[in-house]
Amino acid sequence: MPTELPEDATPTPTPAELPDTLFLAPSRMRWIFTLIVSALIIALDVFLLVTRDAQLVWVLIVLFGIMGAMAAAQLIPGGAGLWLDRDGFTYRVLFFDRRRRWSEITAIGSGSAGLLQMVGYHKVGEPTTKPREVLPDTYGMQAYDLAMLMNRFRERALG
Repeated sequence: MPTELPEDATPTPTPAELPDTLFLAPSRMRWIFTLIVSALIIALDVFLLVTRDAQLVWVLIVLFGIMGAMAAAQLIPGGAGLWLDRDGFTYRVLFFDRRRRWSEITAIGSGSAGLLQMVGYHKVGEPTTKPREVLPDTYGMQAYDLAMLMNRFRERALG
């Protein structure tokens, strides 16, 4: 059974302090914000469609409708999350799991694009010129803290 980090836990425990498995829930605020922004843009597009007869806004209505539906699905319990364990990690997006073993990836790094914080890694053996694989969320943590926590799990697994 995966454990969760206690509220008073240090963000990056040493490898000896790590539990065998750890579950991190998705950042609810991030997905609620995405859902609200999508709804507002759809409302504006519908207004433009009705008042200005702008037929091309249907494309935006569909695109932001899909984005809003995806954000809503991330808020459903069990629809998203990150599981860390001794062998690797699994992240779930829209009820689909992706598993990575610690031995398959390079050290995990963090970065940002504007206000969006991201955590990413490369597969072992791939050129670093190829884009990193990026996690879909920071799971309520700062990107740097999540990267450090994942690197601690990785260090423990790889010795």
